Amino acid sequence: LLLSSKNIGDFLQAFFGVHVSYCILIIIVGISLLPLLFLKSPQDFWWAVVAAMITTTGALILLVIGAGIDFPLCHPVRGENEKSVPTNYFLGLGTLLFSFGGHAAFPTIVNDMKKPSHFARSSIFAFGAAGCMYIPVSVIAYVVYGNSVRDSVINSIQNTGLQQAVNILITLHCLLALTIIFNPLNQEAEELFNVPHS
Repeated sequence: LLLSSKNIGDFLQAFFGVHVSYCILIIIVGISLLPLLFLKSPQDFWWAVVAAMITTTGALILLVIGAGIDFPLCHPVRGENEKSVPTNYFLGLGTLLFSFGGHAAFPTIVNDMKKPSHFARSSIFAFGAAGCMYIPVSVIAYVVYGNSVRDSVINSIQNTGLQQAVNILITLHCLLALTIIFNPLNQEAEELFNVPHS
């Protein structure tokens, strides 16, 4: 929710010169998501999972293209670490763990699978696919931008159009992922309050 609101604010600022308060954007995005959060189970929004994967893949392809375009300009002047900073390890670990934070939805996914016994197989595939997307982008970003990378690789891309296209795709991914991550909590609340499922 926070990242999506930030990206929407960046988009409005970059293309329309409009500044909307970050706090207001969080409320607007949260209210806009409410109808999606009321879906019953992952069976009802399988399309969100597919769309989230497509938007992520599109964003990563555009990131690689942007970094490739930036290579001649940015690689010669990229910053490099003179010494190892131990706290950077924990910052990176925090980011990595956050990126795989959807594990709270696993019990719901297992219950809705046609063959729950294949859950290990689908988990290995999902984490492998995520790794295949994260690792190349990380390596390419390091080679092109080095230590000069900003708080997000997206903001390091020099082409504003590509940068905002990636922002839009990542925002869509985050919004779709929220429906998946909040679903187990919603199902627990429905069970607690005896909400009928028919």
